[in-house]
Amino acid sequence: LEFLLKVDSKAAHLERMYEADLFLDTGGYSAHSTALDSLWAGTPVVSLPGQAFASRPPASFLSALQVTDYISRNEADFEELAIRLVRNPAALDALRDKLWRSRKEGNLFQDDDHVGHMCRALKLLWELNGAGDGDEMLKMHVIVTL
Repeated sequence: LEFLLKVDSKAAHLERMYEADLFLDTGGYSAHSTALDSLWAGTPVVSLPGQAFASRPPASFLSALQVTDYISRNEADFEELAIRLVRNPAALDALRDKLWRSRKEGNLFQDDDHVGHMCRALKLLWELNGAGDGDEMLKMHVIVTL
């Protein structure tokens, strides 16, 4: 177990992520962008999502990468997953390989796709707004799924 200090650059931060064996995303307030950096580096993440939004982003990342087996259901499951991976380097390596493939094949890191979807959504909103009467803007809540 190693606790790391803050580094001066994003490059240095990502470099040390490549060297990590496993990233444990505990419950409560989760890692968010640090877990995303870890997954980008191919470092496996075990997540413990809770009820609050702040505890769920890493579980969403794992779902997008199709590695939902590493989203724990409770604290006992979280501990069992972490121990099982640490004791089985072959499983850890297989997960790391899957993350590297998912990085290119999955939709989590495909910025061009996300930008295209967002542009289409904004264009649709603009067109729908033009359907309003006079100066009144169409009011709506929109959920965009990328």
